[in-house]
Amino acid sequence: EARCLRRCWSAGIRVPLVLCCNVAGGVIVLEKIMGNTVKKHLLEVCGPEDHPAVATMVGEAIAQLHDHNFVHGDLTTSNMIIEPLKPTPGDGSQQPSRQLVLIDFGLSMCNASAQAKAVDLYVLERAFLSTHPEASQMF
Repeated sequence: EARCLRRCWSAGIRVPLVLCCNVAGGVIVLEKIMGNTVKKHLLEVCGPEDHPAVATMVGEAIAQLHDHNFVHGDLTTSNMIIEPLKPTPGDGSQQPSRQLVLIDFGLSMCNASAQAKAVDLYVLERAFLSTHPEASQMF
């Protein structure tokens, strides 16, 4: 898990930063990510008007993951956090106010095949449709 997180981080994929790893003790210390899971966001926080923006964030994060040949292995809306971003003072550019962070890489793989990536998407589809049937148009 720690190895895959470090590789994702190095590739520019937003995942928790590995702060410490004790292989012998089986301990990984990760950065704390603030925000709500996508599951909580869809069920409790946002309305249908926000579904397209959330779907875009999820799709872009997974595309970035798969483009770098990583497979998450447990893509669910509980393993994605919408992290609010602090605006940069004095910067007049249009900045996003939030970003998606992928978490829980316990079942992840590096150097994944096209079939493994397809299974990743299938798991997400099944998890998404069972947890968020009201937002099925997002998938």
